[in-house]
Parts: sequence; C-alpha cells; structure tokens
Amino acid sequence: MNLANLDRRLRRLEENAQQGRYAWRKRDGTEASFTPVELFNAHMDLTQAQYHAANNPGEDPGPFYGALVALFDTSPEERERLGRRVEWVASWDYEIERLFNPPPEAVEMFARLRGGASLDDLGDFEGHLS
Repeated sequence: MNLANLDRRLRRLEENAQQGRYAWRKRDGTEASFTPVELFNAHMDLTQAQYHAANNPGEDPGPFYGALVALFDTSPEERERLGRRVEWVASWDYEIERLFNPPPEAVEMFARLRGGASLDDLGDFEGHLS
C-alpha cells in the first residue's frame, strides 16, 4: 500500500469518526467535540441548574461539566454557528439569562411550594418554567 492510499484511508476513518459529532472552536483555539447525546445531557444539566437557581436564589448554580463548560468558553459567533444545528444552543443567551436571573414567577412558585403550598394551590404558572 502506498502513502497516498494510506493517507486517503486515514482521512476517511477520521471523517467517519467525526460523523455524529458536533465540533467547534473554543476561545483558546482548541476544538470541542461532543455527540448529540452529550449535548442533550448538557441541555438537561442546564435545565436542572435553572430549576435549582429558581429554587435557591443567590446560590451558585454550578459546577458545570463537559459540553456546558465548553459552551461557556466559546465565542458568541461560534455558538451562533453551532446553534444553526443544535436548537437549544441557538437560544444560549436566553437560557443563561434564566440561569443567572431566574424569572420572578418561578422564584415565587418555589418559595410557595417550600412554604407548604401544593401545585393545585399555585394557580396558573404555565409558561413560567418552560
């Protein structure tokens, strides 16, 4: 096998390995690469952190891991590019605003629940936590 064939096979293997992954450059120039499942998990971690922030105002929402750390360390332009393929990343600024400044209605709802209210007692909070 000659070098040209070996190089072609190596390129094909690398392309196959990258299929099914989302890759982008972080601010420091290093590449971040995650599978759709890893990005889904990051979205769930972010959602859980948002609920925690609303339920525990003033507490640090972290620590964060994996894809979330990489996304925090990514330029807005790269996040915008990635957001064209990953829907929840397209709303990154909104999601992060909700993390660090939870909606007052959500904070109030969790406070009422901690005070002994039932979900039936809360009235219509639809849309405040989604």
